[in-house]
Amino acid sequence: VGFGMLPGTLAMTLFCIGFGGKLMAEAIEAIRKGPVEAVRATGAGHLQIFVFGVLPQVRVAWAGIAIYTWDVVFRASTVVGFFGAGGMGFFLRESVQRVESQQVAAIILTIAAALWAGYIIGKCW
Repeated sequence: VGFGMLPGTLAMTLFCIGFGGKLMAEAIEAIRKGPVEAVRATGAGHLQIFVFGVLPQVRVAWAGIAIYTWDVVFRASTVVGFFGAGGMGFFLRESVQRVESQQVAAIILTIAAALWAGYIIGKCW
């Protein structure tokens, strides 16, 4: 695929799917079997078992995993972008190379604000 934005996006997407998927699968493995068996005993299908037996037990964990994965990918994409994959890191590198201190400060503050917002959302959830 080469270098640039597409390979960077593909790499971050695959990382996000693998990392988040692993954590979400581990959350499913840790659920209590009682509610799942109770829903299954009523004659529910696979989708109903998931929606009424599994999802209520993993909903909060999945929300936390999603926020954490977003945070990790956001930080990594800034670094990867700085080295040529585009995005916020690309603009940061360009501003640093042009010695535009105000723009560098604005980009760094934007990155910090986005990470702080993710932290606050995670704490409030």
